[in-house]
Amino acid sequence: LGGLFNIDKGNVTGTQLAGLFNLVGDTVKGVQLAGILNVTGKEMVGFQASGLMNMNMGNTRGVQSAGLFNLNLKKTTGVSIAGIGNISDSLHGAALSCVFNHSLHSKRSLELTGLFNKTKWGEGNYQLSCLFNSTRKGTTNTQLSFFFNRAHTLRGVQLGCINYADSASGIPIGLLSIVKNGYHKIEFSSDELRFGTMALCVGVPKFYNIFLGGINYYNTTLWTYGYGLGSDFTFSNKWGLTLNATMQQIQMVTNAEIEANLLTKINVGVTYKVLPKMQINLGPTFNLYLSDTEGDFKMSEFDELGIIHLANSNETTTYFRSFIGAKLGIKFF
Repeated sequence: LGGLFNIDKGNVTGTQLAGLFNLVGDTVKGVQLAGILNVTGKEMVGFQASGLMNMNMGNTRGVQSAGLFNLNLKKTTGVSIAGIGNISDSLHGAALSCVFNHSLHSKRSLELTGLFNKTKWGEGNYQLSCLFNSTRKGTTNTQLSFFFNRAHTLRGVQLGCINYADSASGIPIGLLSIVKNGYHKIEFSSDELRFGTMALCVGVPKFYNIFLGGINYYNTTLWTYGYGLGSDFTFSNKWGLTLNATMQQIQMVTNAEIEANLLTKINVGVTYKVLPKMQINLGPTFNLYLSDTEGDFKMSEFDELGIIHLANSNETTTYFRSFIGAKLGIKFF
């Protein structure tokens, strides 16, 4: 017990308290509390807390809490809590902070922070942050962030606006998910509205993003662009099923103003693999169309083209229509 500080060259067993800092040359087993700083030359086993920073040169086992940083130069087993960040050579437990967590190795650990988590090598780690998560090598079970997730091998779920992985047995969910050794296909398709469409599909077969664009080959002043999600299921080497949901804007080339002409399509298609990198798909679509009746283009121009008409409304300033159609597509790669 020291009023301002404690300095011990050897081991400390029990409780060590200081108003400013504790410096221990060897190992601490027990409780270490300081107003500013705790430093141990070797192992820390027990509970460690300081107002600013904890620094351990050897292994750390137990619970540590710091107002700013926890710095552990070797293996950390237990829980690290910091106001700003946790830095560890090897994490086996949980790291909780307000700004960041950084480790060279994370084994079945939870990394939870306000801004970002960064790990060089993961073994089934879990990362949750507001900005981004990154595990450059190894395996990752779960990554959740509002913006960006990066994993080497994804075994569980990625949830964020943008996701990237080298390979994935799990599912990345986001506006854009890129898996280097995953699902990359280009689809050319047509439907009952006479739109010829090209779509880029990226992600994994269970869940992929669709970016599409096309033009109406009956009235070439009409073009379309949109976004969607899809899933593919295989029944055999040749046969399978595809499920897509897309929302697309229909726009006149001669009109620079963006007006509401939104077409939502849900498609269920049977797929057949013609060649190793080529498959065809055919199936029905459920269509829901909403349009501003004050715009230049009216969907009523295509009223006779739907296969089965379900509902139609042209009240106030909104045109509504639902109908059953069909889609024929060819996917490559």
